[in-house]
Amino acid sequence: MTLAATVRLLDCWTPSDPDTGARLWRVTTAFGKAPTPVGQAWAAVPSPAELAEFGLFPDRPGRHPVGAQPLNRFVPAGAGVAPERPPVEVAAVVAGLLADTFAAGPVPLDERTRLLVEHLAGQLAYGSGDLLRLVVAAPDGFPAGRELHLLGRGGAGRTTRVTVAPAGPVDDRPDLATRTSSVAEVLAGLAWLSNNDRMEITTTVETHGLGLDRLAPAAADAAFRVWWAASDRWAQIAERWDDGVPTPLGRGELAHVRADFERHNLDLARSAAWAMGRIGDYDPADEPQPGFPGDRLVALLTRELFDCATERVTGDPGRGPLLAYGIGLPFEAHADGEGFYGCLLLVEPDRVGVLLVDAVC
Repeated sequence: MTLAATVRLLDCWTPSDPDTGARLWRVTTAFGKAPTPVGQAWAAVPSPAELAEFGLFPDRPGRHPVGAQPLNRFVPAGAGVAPERPPVEVAAVVAGLLADTFAAGPVPLDERTRLLVEHLAGQLAYGSGDLLRLVVAAPDGFPAGRELHLLGRGGAGRTTRVTVAPAGPVDDRPDLATRTSSVAEVLAGLAWLSNNDRMEITTTVETHGLGLDRLAPAAADAAFRVWWAASDRWAQIAERWDDGVPTPLGRGELAHVRADFERHNLDLARSAAWAMGRIGDYDPADEPQPGFPGDRLVALLTRELFDCATERVTGDPGRGPLLAYGIGLPFEAHADGEGFYGCLLLVEPDRVGVLLVDAVC
């Protein structure tokens, strides 16, 4: 579910204390069940006990809901439910609530995090038939300060609770593997292959133990090729290519692969925005292509994906690998009507990072 990935990534991207490096916020989600809208219309706000059940409280000791404010329905006191607010209006309200919550902290959100907050707000607004802002009490009985709890219910009765709260001393930052997989999932959710198909992006790190930094460049290249051809990872994916010989990538060629993948993802996400009616008709052959809601986030996610894959193998997203290879790259040279497979190998002296993109419908 991409909403869960969005929350995990937001949890990764929220700022840290500039002096201590400690994380300032924890962002979590929980999924539960409530009666369907047909079985129980939320014509009035559910009771605190029901809110606790539907939202899977307590999320931490002593926290419990005591009330709620509807966000996408007008509920006059003592009356039935008036027509729903348009989702675009609800998304703006939710984005404002999230932004105000984070603004209470000492460090402002950076651009990518602000865009991700807006994306999460849209997911909640468009995916929830009922959306509530919960009033949650602290152990002393007073409303919990600097916290935001949102509870949504979909058409099948599935509930989603998103909580933003100050981080505690034991709330560790998610690891790099979690951040990488979350980036990949959110990106795939924005760059559609079709109405029913999404890209599959996986990153792994494999140990080869060859000590390539002790070899001359030609010998290091030859040693890695022999190891890769016999590796378990290659055996798992080899059938996807007719010619699976890795092509060496210099610094310029690696930069081209990154730029090409960003262009590819923007093309897919633009098409998805058109399919959802968020932009008008356009000619894919025109240059420049039209912008669309979320285009900047798609670009930043693509860059973050490469940075994460690089950091996983080198330890530093700003430092390039010892060697780099591509299979099925650049994407533009191998794309056809059915999509493509692409594999990027980032090679260090004793291990290799493998970034695999499955963009076949």
